[in-house]
Amino acid sequence: MGRDTVAARRKARQAQRAKSSQRSVNEEIGCWFGFLSWLVYGIHFTDFFLGSGVLVYGFMISASVSAGMETLPFFFIAGGSLLITSSVCGVLGKKTDMCKRVGLLISSYLAVPIAISEVAIGFVVVIAQSSIE
Repeated sequence: MGRDTVAARRKARQAQRAKSSQRSVNEEIGCWFGFLSWLVYGIHFTDFFLGSGVLVYGFMISASVSAGMETLPFFFIAGGSLLITSSVCGVLGKKTDMCKRVGLLISSYLAVPIAISEVAIGFVVVIAQSSIE
């Protein structure tokens, strides 16, 4: 029983140290902390709604895809899914302290594939439009 209480006290001290270090980081940012928090939430919610729109658009064009453009819906569906996943992970990582804010890390790592997929979608759309004309 003594070991359990020692382990519990140790875990409580570690949690207290983590909270105090996060508090000191927030204090260093100062008055900008609230603004930056809202900015992060705004960006993630915008990504979520854009991802939802791109995903719905991908499913809509998959229903009426013409010959030679079978891969176009895949890019829209993949890009929308990446945007939604990134935004959900980012908001959960910012809002909760569980897993040491891994959600923000996932969101930042997904930024590169999202950018690449958006560029690829742009190229595919331009090529598809030029082949139609």
